[in-house]
Amino acid sequence: MDDIYTGRSIVTPSDEHVLLNALGGRLVGRDLIDKTTNDKFGDSIDAALANDLLPLRVLLNVRSGDGTPPPKLRGAVGPDGATYNLLPGGEPEMGKPSVRFSERDGMTYAEASARSLKELKSLLGRSLEKAGVPVATLEESIRTTLTPAPRMKTDLSVGEDGLRAVAKMAANLLALSSRDVFDESGFDALRSYVLRGDGASNLIRFNTRPVDILSNGQAMGALDHLIVVRRHTNGDVCALVAIYSHMQWLVRLGNSKRPVARRSYRIDQLRGVGRRDSPLDARVRVPMFSRFAGDSRGRVFHEQEVAMRRLMTKVMKIQKENFERRIIRQAMQEVIGDWSKLTHDNVRAVSRAIGERYVKYAVDFGLLKPELQPDWGLRIKS
Repeated sequence: MDDIYTGRSIVTPSDEHVLLNALGGRLVGRDLIDKTTNDKFGDSIDAALANDLLPLRVLLNVRSGDGTPPPKLRGAVGPDGATYNLLPGGEPEMGKPSVRFSERDGMTYAEASARSLKELKSLLGRSLEKAGVPVATLEESIRTTLTPAPRMKTDLSVGEDGLRAVAKMAANLLALSSRDVFDESGFDALRSYVLRGDGASNLIRFNTRPVDILSNGQAMGALDHLIVVRRHTNGDVCALVAIYSHMQWLVRLGNSKRPVARRSYRIDQLRGVGRRDSPLDARVRVPMFSRFAGDSRGRVFHEQEVAMRRLMTKVMKIQKENFERRIIRQAMQEVIGDWSKLTHDNVRAVSRAIGERYVKYAVDFGLLKPELQPDWGLRIKS
């Protein structure tokens, strides 16, 4: 069996995810590519797309296909130039600790910013040791101030390597379903693009006429991923790839004289549910690639911005709802343990705990001050 991208014999078979594991994909092909090819993709274009879309995963706190939670998002920038991290669910933390010493009235003062008391002890330990001050006194003398989250800005972009990964996902689905077709020479240009990035403008474009993939009862969730592959009457085999419903690309996989049945793969990443080759998804329209040849760069960028703003509006709404549910669940656990113990006698105590916790979190993270909410810069490279 040959590797579908390099054409060389497969020495070590490797599970290739049709849709990225980081995006919740669980459908794999065992005999599509060699391990060396898979490792190369994993360290380059797959990693690029996963990193490009990490802000969305973190805000939504969604797991990968193998159940792994998202890593923290590093490098969000505050107004003072300081960097912050966002934890899964969107809670902020400072990017790195800092300490400043000053002398006043014959006394030495330390002003430190840390994410925990343990980190603070580690930060000040050597300085206190040199001064002959036991670290234990730190807990006695420390005065803690919680600082609301500042405005933070991070870019949400899909770069050239990420686009190659988008094209590869569509190619994987075709190869898994109709390998004999994908092995034809009419798909060599797509193979070259995935491997080396050649000929992007003729193979992948942002869909400036977005398709509603959630209509007509087709939806599984609010922000689904979907790949649909079909062959048009002129022989062009094209795919629509939708990421979180709103980010949509058209991929021209190649040309074949042989019939190709419609194939699809959909993932509801929020719930970790997927389906393959659904008759409902077969109804989703895959526009002809040639229809987009005359689109100006201005139109492309405009439609990208519109799509991204719609997506972020939905993401932030879901993130807020998740945040509120987490507050309710934590307050309930503190007071009564679980919902089965809720009674008329303790419902007021639970309600009070929920209100107090919500106000505390709202103050700590600046949610009561709109000017302190995170600010997201949005852009897509094409």
